[in-house]
Amino acid sequence: GASFIIELEFLNPREKLKKYDIFSLVQYD
Repeated sequence: GASFIIELEFLNPREKLKKYDIFSLVQYD
């Protein structure tokens, strides 16, 4: 899995890293 403090949703990280479990504390649109 991967952990991030900030997730920038406009970069679509979950689609690019969909084979990993993603956890983020803050999500920006």
